[in-house]
Amino acid sequence: MRILILFFTSLILVGCSSDSQMTIVSILQDQTDILNAPLGMADISGLLQLNDHPENGVEVHISAINDVGFNKTTTIALAEVKNKYTSNEYQRKTKDIPFFIDSVATAIEALNAGISKMSSSYVIQAIQKECIYLSNSSADTKILVISSDLAENSNFLNMYDDRVLKRIKDGDTELFNLVNEKYPLPDDLSDIQVFVHYVPKDRIKSDEFEIISSFYRQYLTSHNAKFTIN
Repeated sequence: MRILILFFTSLILVGCSSDSQMTIVSILQDQTDILNAPLGMADISGLLQLNDHPENGVEVHISAINDVGFNKTTTIALAEVKNKYTSNEYQRKTKDIPFFIDSVATAIEALNAGISKMSSSYVIQAIQKECIYLSNSSADTKILVISSDLAENSNFLNMYDDRVLKRIKDGDTELFNLVNEKYPLPDDLSDIQVFVHYVPKDRIKSDEFEIISSFYRQYLTSHNAKFTIN
């Protein structure tokens, strides 16, 4: 009899459990780039994976790239459904998820309102910070979305300088090593997907971005991250 009780109990537990997963999306919006179209919900809604899997949990981590190295972060989370039989599916679809989406949209709009021309841009440090944050997360899916021309412009490195662009284009190992020493990444980022959102205004900006983005591709993929330009 004890064996039967344990057997039926296990069936009940399996039947009640949910197949939900946790997704974390880190968003970096460059507030120093007045030419690039800023991110909107249309750019990230598909990454949240809530349309097909409303039981999934999502954490959205929103930060700015600006003229200082340390920035305020906004975190908005929707808990995953652990047990589909004790959850309220109607409330989740009609109230919880729409409220979560609206909160994320409001936070992104507030960030975009701060976009202006600035004298410097700390891009590498912002990316390093988010990669460390994602690496320390136990989420099933980890995504970093960057809206920027990626041009670092700080006391450490100015990627608007033609001499620096030439060093990047020529594959200067010394420059790459200097960046890795100052802003080291976790050893393994193989579970992180990086999406870069950028629309150049002309051919010159397009050529510059091609060079600069190649540097970040190497910086991130050398630690096994997946790198995509949208």
